[in-house]
Amino acid sequence: MTETAREMMNSAGEALSGASGAMSGALGEIKSVNIEQGPMVLRLLAILGGLGSFGCAVFEMIYPLKAIVHPVNYIMYGYITLFSLTTLLFEVKPEWLEKIPAVSGYQDMLIKHCPFLTVLAPRGVFYLFQGTLWLTFAKGFDEILEIVAAAELAFVGVLHILAHTGIMPKQIAQKAKQAVVAAEKAAGVDINRDGVIG
Repeated sequence: MTETAREMMNSAGEALSGASGAMSGALGEIKSVNIEQGPMVLRLLAILGGLGSFGCAVFEMIYPLKAIVHPVNYIMYGYITLFSLTTLLFEVKPEWLEKIPAVSGYQDMLIKHCPFLTVLAPRGVFYLFQGTLWLTFAKGFDEILEIVAAAELAFVGVLHILAHTGIMPKQIAQKAKQAVVAAEKAAGVDINRDGVIG
């Protein structure tokens, strides 16, 4: 083996060591995130609100002619669809999300860049915001779907704020990270430094 090849291998080893250290720090931070959740009834109402909002948005986007005639509304329906799915991510059991790595990764990205979603009161404000988005489409009582979606999300938002202030019970759900265990097993390295590989 030539001297240049040895230097390249040493450099690659150092780079991998540095990357492993950075990854373990990042995964350790994500692993320790708590998601504040309300009682099951509140979570169920939020899930129903998210599903209703999602269904309403998809129903409004079915007609592609709307994208040509009212492109801004169509874009708003896309945002509302994404927000509705985000609502579901923070209300379902974290164990369910671990089974779908892409969805769990999206939630991890949201936790990193939008940490307010892990706390009940700010998440309640997010639900109120979604409700107001639906109200922008309600020009009268003939848009009953939009009005119902707005009212339900606003109601759930207020309940989340009340739960955060202690008026309703709450619980803390740990976001368990199976990815750390899988990475430790694959690499044979104790990434999160808990004394166990895997």
